[in-house]
Amino acid sequence: MSTEGIVRGYDFMDASSIDEHVICAICAHPFIDPVVTPCDHTFCKTCIKSWFDKKSECYLCRKGGLSMKALRPANHCMMNILDKILVRCLACEDENIRRGDFADHLENHCLYHPQKCSASDLKCPWVGLRNQAKSHHSACVFETLRPAFEDILTRLHTIEKENKSLRSENNDLKEELMTLEREFNELEGVIKNNEEHGHSRRTGKNVSKSKKSSDYAPELRDKHHHMFTSDDDKDETTRNINTHLPATHEVNVNIY
Repeated sequence: MSTEGIVRGYDFMDASSIDEHVICAICAHPFIDPVVTPCDHTFCKTCIKSWFDKKSECYLCRKGGLSMKALRPANHCMMNILDKILVRCLACEDENIRRGDFADHLENHCLYHPQKCSASDLKCPWVGLRNQAKSHHSACVFETLRPAFEDILTRLHTIEKENKSLRSENNDLKEELMTLEREFNELEGVIKNNEEHGHSRRTGKNVSKSKKSSDYAPELRDKHHHMFTSDDDKDETTRNINTHLPATHEVNVNIY
């Protein structure tokens, strides 16, 4: 029994009968998840990955510049040969199990393979052997409460679905509000521009009228000043004449 077999959970029934063309050159065991290099050499996926971590070249021919991206999966013929290799379960010691069926054997048939409780989805921490699972299942508190848990989960899913719908509606309303605010700002700007334009036109007319009136203001002031100046001059002239004229005497003339 090899250490590799203990890790895998099985050992080969007859390792010497295995075709050498399905043996990995790195680990010396039948391929697991085989991949092929551009130079047509096949290796286990984990084996060649570990090799590439050291050197970016083929393990066999040393062709350089290789990486995991350059690899391709092995063909179906190779996989069929590997799946038909017979193995022995190290837990229950059942024999002649096809390697391709070994995972199903552990999951559904091996009595000594450690497994989780059927209520592990409800966070039951129990882990034990298959032959112990039945007795645990009958006393598992988590399994007893499964109907209540499932009801709660169903309601939580419903609430989450409703919340998702409400969030979607809320986002739609936010977008609609933003659109309305944008339209309101545009209308407000149009109204403001119209008011400013109307005020400018009214102000322009008043200024024009003011200018026209002011054109006549100097002439009217000059005329008015001239009129008052002329009257004052007349009064002054009259006073001067009266001052220089000799005094008049009243003369009585008798007419016969």
